[in-house]
Amino acid sequence: MKEVGIALAAALGRPVQRPAVFVEAQFSTVQRWTSGPTTTWNGNVWTSTDLDVQDLLVQAYTLSGSLVLGNSKNEASALVINEGVVDRQFRIWAYDLAAPTDVVVQCTALGGACDVGEQTLSITLRHPCDGMVSPRTFITAADFGSGLPDGATIRIAGIDYQINRKGS
Repeated sequence: MKEVGIALAAALGRPVQRPAVFVEAQFSTVQRWTSGPTTTWNGNVWTSTDLDVQDLLVQAYTLSGSLVLGNSKNEASALVINEGVVDRQFRIWAYDLAAPTDVVVQCTALGGACDVGEQTLSITLRHPCDGMVSPRTFITAADFGSGLPDGATIRIAGIDYQINRKGS
């Protein structure tokens, strides 16, 4: 359980909070962005970037939301076009600008579909377990087709094997 630090407790008590996020994107060169000013956190420099995490919903085995990056200089679209985003890992933390060292883990997500616009680029976020469970498939004898006849000989790595369908 995370305990709320003094700086974060004070920030939450103010009439106006100033939320921000850290996003770590696992591209060939790891990208570390923040929606706040450029800062050092957890031993890394987080570069101020025009970004937003929208409609983030994290549950046990589902995750949805979007990572929206500013694309006015086409830097984000160049990165995405060159390296792709599908199945790329994104780690997201939230914090308040008044307490930038009191950070709360939001999620680890995988990239999905990407929509590149003139001013923004939107990456759909999905749960890391998506696509890892295979559908149930029943296989019958008809699915295998006909095999070699009983008594046929096959050679594997220079050794002859004879097919014996009687089980002896």
